[in-house]
Amino acid sequence: MEIPKEFEKSNYDIKITFLMASILRMHKEFLSKEMKEKITPGEFPFLMLLHIEGNKTQKDMASTFCFTQSNAAKAIRNLEDKGLIVRKMDDNNRRQKIVSLTEKGEKICKQTLKIEDKWEELLTGKFAQEEKKFLKEALYTMFLESIKAKEQNM
Repeated sequence: MEIPKEFEKSNYDIKITFLMASILRMHKEFLSKEMKEKITPGEFPFLMLLHIEGNKTQKDMASTFCFTQSNAAKAIRNLEDKGLIVRKMDDNNRRQKIVSLTEKGEKICKQTLKIEDKWEELLTGKFAQEEKKFLKEALYTMFLESIKAKEQNM
């Protein structure tokens, strides 16, 4: 594959969001080839949140990722249809549902994390540890700033 002129290393005018969007598109293709169970980019964060933090309400999950309630409900419903999560009535608040991983969902999360490690190594394998640390810190700062920007523009 030939790299377009706009992507040359010396082109520092290229927008970060353009690079991020391109990387995410390639990541999506990589995941679709590596994974047996098809998980969409919109479903993936919900699975990982449950894997890392345990049971959550649907509302908490939506707000964690700045999803609308309807988009979160759709992703959660799809994951439920795939048998990866279950929703149960919250005993303390019958209007809320508690979402948790199934055994199959837990297995998929573990497989996905191995695939994510492989992807990360493909992208950053030539980086020194300090460079990887700096990159993650910079991306995390951008993540936090994007949340602030979204909150200010609502």
